Amino acid sequence: YSYSLNYFFFNFFFFFFEQTFLGVGWPPPPPTTRLKLIHSSFLMTRPPSVGPSTKFERVEALSQLLDNAITLPGTNYSVGIDPLIGLLPGGGDLFAGLLSLYIVFESFQMGASAPTLTRMAYNIALEVVAGTVPFVGDLFDVAWKANARNVRLLEEHLQSPQPRRQADRIFFAVLMTGLLILIVAIATFSFLVFRFLLQLLA
Repeated sequence: YSYSLNYFFFNFFFFFFEQTFLGVGWPPPPPTTRLKLIHSSFLMTRPPSVGPSTKFERVEALSQLLDNAITLPGTNYSVGIDPLIGLLPGGGDLFAGLLSLYIVFESFQMGASAPTLTRMAYNIALEVVAGTVPFVGDLFDVAWKANARNVRLLEEHLQSPQPRRQADRIFFAVLMTGLLILIVAIATFSFLVFRFLLQLLA
């Protein structure tokens, strides 16, 4: 069982790396082509800088995968893989939280203001804290969609006719550190509760 989970996470992370950083489409190319793409990316043969539009497309694609990847049959409502990842005790919450932090990081790189980043952090924190409630937290995750909300906030910032001052690095570092501590604490709490329940059932 442990081997199967590790295999799943390895393949999912590799797929995420290809889709987000290498721009590999679906279906994926043959293994030899994939290895060449990865090798060239580490040799920095790709352009050293990426424009804001390309970065936005990247975080939008990630948000789509996490929150709106699958349309429920017979409805117009979509769900992503974020709630499914969150079902894994501890590790799922941590992995999903890190992906959400990546969107905030890219938003800062694109010049997001302090108020925009603060609202993003609030969306993530609320989803993470609500996720501690079994089953109800997962339903809240499906409805709240923090990543999709944050991408909309970023889009509003980029399209704003009034230029806004980018958040300074100290503010961003404090914000990210606080979110990371919260995510790690919640993931640890979920894992300990899960282990305690297993001991009761044993």
